[in-house]
Amino acid sequence: MAERIDLTLARMLPAAPGVVFDAWTEKSRVQAWLSCGPEMRFVIEAWDARVGGSIRVFVEPILGGEPYTIEGEFLVVDRPSRLAYTWGPGDVRVEFEAAGDDTCVTVRSSTPTVWEGMSADDIRDTVNAGWKHSLARLSSRVVPIRRVMPNIGSDCPEETRDFYVRLLGMEQVMDLGWITILASTSNETAQVSIVDRKALGTPPDVAGFSITVEVEDVADVYERAVSGGLAILAPLVDEEYGVRRFVLRDPSGTTVNVMSHIVTPM
Repeated sequence: MAERIDLTLARMLPAAPGVVFDAWTEKSRVQAWLSCGPEMRFVIEAWDARVGGSIRVFVEPILGGEPYTIEGEFLVVDRPSRLAYTWGPGDVRVEFEAAGDDTCVTVRSSTPTVWEGMSADDIRDTVNAGWKHSLARLSSRVVPIRRVMPNIGSDCPEETRDFYVRLLGMEQVMDLGWITILASTSNETAQVSIVDRKALGTPPDVAGFSITVEVEDVADVYERAVSGGLAILAPLVDEEYGVRRFVLRDPSGTTVNVMSHIVTPM
């Protein structure tokens, strides 16, 4: 039986266990962070996160070499606390433990020393570096951001709108009277909003320059902002125009409007 290399790595990630667990089990989100380094390209072909579900990852060396495929199978899927799966001839176990508003992720990786042309020490270093790289990428991606949009307070909203339409070819996608949103015709998440400072009903927190950040779970971000002692200007609230939002100020003094669209049950 081949010798095995067992590694344990732990990292704190800035999100609740359920958020991190979902980032580890949803195929499109795994594609955004799983990698063993910038010199290798990973393509997630299958990531079926249920017991018995298949894993298939195509790996292509960027700097030359033969591509290969890693296959595996999910053994344990226990949201939001545990995952276990095979990974080629090895296996991976992951634990997600709440630590205040954060999550301590512990990865236990077991790999047989069957890599041709590599010593056990080289394999250990490669696997260790790959997990560190992936966990660093995951850390920056556990709060899914859908768009970031500047909000421009204007005393002449029609003229401001026409400026962006004529110069950049943007088109109007929303008009609530006090706010108009324009979007790129080639990238629908590239948007700018124009706020009429003089209109009745304009929220004072966005009457000047500010930015809007749309996230997947605004309640989770709000809890983190409150527990972190950040400068909250307006608490979490459901607006009649279909968004849940709160407002805070960043260290530069910029007003930041953080929001999610409210999903109405069918």
